[in-house]
Amino acid sequence: MEEIWKEIEGTDGRCFVSNLGNIKSYAKYKKGRILYQQVGIWGYYYTWLLDKSKSVHRIVAKAFVPNPDHKKCVNHINGIRTDNRVENLEWVNHSENKMHGILRLNPNKVLGVAKTYNNKFTAKTRLNGKVTHIGTFATEELAKQAMKDFFVKNNIQNRYI
Repeated sequence: MEEIWKEIEGTDGRCFVSNLGNIKSYAKYKKGRILYQQVGIWGYYYTWLLDKSKSVHRIVAKAFVPNPDHKKCVNHINGIRTDNRVENLEWVNHSENKMHGILRLNPNKVLGVAKTYNNKFTAKTRLNGKVTHIGTFATEELAKQAMKDFFVKNNIQNRYI
């Protein structure tokens, strides 16, 4: 893949970011050098940009990933926090970001499906700010399928099921 560079907003042409997650500085003594990136305590790459520590994934996303819904979080699609290539980043809201993390740890989980006290499974979701009970089922698989059918029937896009 060809490396494409874009100016980082607010740096007056002194700093550039690439679609592969590299950062280059033309400020003072750097003269076009790629900046060092360090893994922070949460596992993300950070770099010093004009005397401030900045997360690389957010810099890349702001430069290359459209955000028409003005979402605030940047998600690493493959779950690797140091993979800052454009195709691995997406804008999400806090809820979507949390769901992505939960489902990466439990890939067979469907959010909204839970075991009840009597060993049955319930399916429910939040729709228009209200909890919608879809039903109670004998098996987890039936509850998951009911959840999927509900989303299809109501034309709801949810990539976390």
